[in-house]
Parts: sequence; structure tokens; C-alpha cells
Amino acid sequence: MFLLYVDKGRIDAYVPDGSITWPYKTIQSALTQAASILLTNAADKPGVSIVISPNNYTENCSFIFPSPYGKLDIKSEGGRDSLKIQSLEITPAIGTDGSNYNWLNIYDITFENGTSTKSPLHFHSNGGIRSHIWGCKITTDNDVPLWTIGDSGSSGQLMIHAYNNCKLDRNGSSKTTPAILINGQSASITFDFQGRIECDGNAIPAVVQSFGNVQLDMQNASILSHAFRPCFECNNSTQLILTNCKLYPYSGTGIIHNGVYPGDTATIILDGCFFFLATYAPPLGLAIDALGAIVSVGAISWDGAIAVLGDITALMNVTPILFKRLQTSYTINYTPTTLTDWNVTPVNTQEALDELAARITALEP
Repeated sequence: MFLLYVDKGRIDAYVPDGSITWPYKTIQSALTQAASILLTNAADKPGVSIVISPNNYTENCSFIFPSPYGKLDIKSEGGRDSLKIQSLEITPAIGTDGSNYNWLNIYDITFENGTSTKSPLHFHSNGGIRSHIWGCKITTDNDVPLWTIGDSGSSGQLMIHAYNNCKLDRNGSSKTTPAILINGQSASITFDFQGRIECDGNAIPAVVQSFGNVQLDMQNASILSHAFRPCFECNNSTQLILTNCKLYPYSGTGIIHNGVYPGDTATIILDGCFFFLATYAPPLGLAIDALGAIVSVGAISWDGAIAVLGDITALMNVTPILFKRLQTSYTINYTPTTLTDWNVTPVNTQEALDELAARITALEP
């Protein structure tokens, strides 16, 4: 592993070479040198680790992997609250795919784009990347996605894992772009996330656009959205898997899936999830609006109004008819004081409770 050091705080005059004694003063200089090292030593498949001293680096950085199997680590020397980078674009090597990956690890860095119009973090496709993002923060006040994954019309395979309490924070109101923008097209994209995503204003925390084989896999995550926007809006063959997650759509819908089912792999799988829903009448305050996807549910709970739309199956021991009734329950008028709403009009409380119990039993397997 080759080591390169960056220290913007060094104001003395010297010829930087990336050593700990004579570090580079810009991150881009280290990235350029890293690409040269990977290209020169491509046959040996080396790795390059860039260690960055605390500071605010107002740079729009970019890195193109020069060959397959190259490995790049980017690390903060003092933790994510001590190091800011304006933006970073990563592009895989030409010819990389599912069997020829580039490897990327990023540790404890804050990406904050300031006045830049670029996404603070952008992973291009048309190649193969396996990436691990550890304890990073991404934030912006601008009307650009916090994190762009893939490109329109692209191919390749991206596998991205974000761990150790990553945080995406979208500030401000009247935004038109999402926090996470995933462009699949013909690319295969897996996005695995643990942490917190929060959006203020008219923005959508997670959006899957266009075509492609996209899998979103989130565990122990909190997703917050405001201003009548969903936490997730998925399209086409997206597979959304949420485990032990909290969704706060407030006055919006938790999950919208606009896939085509049957016909593709549009799927929503939930287990151990909690929805904080608005108390407004539907269609506001839905948990799931998935007319184009199969929905498989383990354990979910909610606070507020609940409604589920879509073609639904279950992973637990509940018959599909129960979910069918749940998905259409808000369209059915049922008033205890309306006699015609009862199968048999009760004459006392006990008869009413007996009928309610019978209805529930009829839905059980």
C-alpha cells in the first residue's frame, strides 16, 4: 500500500511529494499522484491510501481509476467533524464490470459543497466499483443531490456500502432535487446504507430514476422527509429492502413504488420497520403506495393513519386477503352506528364484539 499525505495547513515553502515530511497541500494533487501510481504498478494491483489532515478543503475533486483492480483509500486524520471537502467525483476504469472492480474506501469525511453546483459526492457508472463509506457526512444548502449514483444511459456495476452512522443532511426549502439520486439505466446498482437521511423542504430523500437493476438495502436507518414528499420513490425494477428502519414521511407517503408488476422484479421487503405517519385522511399519510410492486412484510408498526396500496404478499403467516383489505380499507365506509355496515345488526355490545372477532378470525390462516 502506497501512502500519500495531504496538509493544507502547511504554509512553509517546499516541493511536495506526498510524503509525511513534504505532504501535498491539495487533495487533488494527491489524487492525481494516486492515479499515476496505480497505472504504473497496474500489474501488481497495488493500493494507494491518502491521509488528509484536518482543514476545510474548498476543492471540487475528481478521480478516474486508470485500470481494473485498483484500490484507493481516502482517510481523515482527525474525524469527520474536522475535515471538509467540497465535492468528490469517482469514475471507474474503462472495461471494469462485475468481474473487474475498482475498490474505494472513504473514512470519516464531511462532504459539503458550499457554493459549488456539483453533488458533494458522485459515483459515475459505465464500469465496476466496490465502495465502503465509513462514518461520513454529506450536506448541502444547494439545489443539487447530496449523492448521485450512476449516470443516465450508463452501464456497469456499482456496489456501495455506507456504514458507521453515515449522515445525509439536506438543508433549506423549495428544493427540486432529491437527497440521493440513483440513475440505473442499464447499470446494476446495489446501495447498502446504515445511518440517517434528513430532508428539509420540497425534496425527496431517496429516488430511483430511469431503468436498471437497482437494489436499495437499508438497515437501522432513519429516513425523514418534509413538505408532503415520500421517503422513497422507486421506479421500474427497483428492489427496496428495509430492516429495522424508521420512516418519517410526516404528511407524505412513506414509500412509493412505480414499478411494473408483473413484468419485472419490483419489490418492497420490510421487517421490523416503523412508520411515523400523518393523521390526515388518505391519500396523505400512506405507509406504502406500491401499485407496481410486490410487497413482503415482516413486522411493521406505525403511528398515525395507515393505508397500504398494491399487490401484496407476505413473509409472515398472514393470508394475502388481509393485506388486500388493508390496502383498500380507507375507501370503505364503516360506521358502527350505521346498521347496514354490520353483517348482522347487533342489539348489544357483546354481539358487536362477537362479530368483530369473527371477522378477524375469518382473515387468519
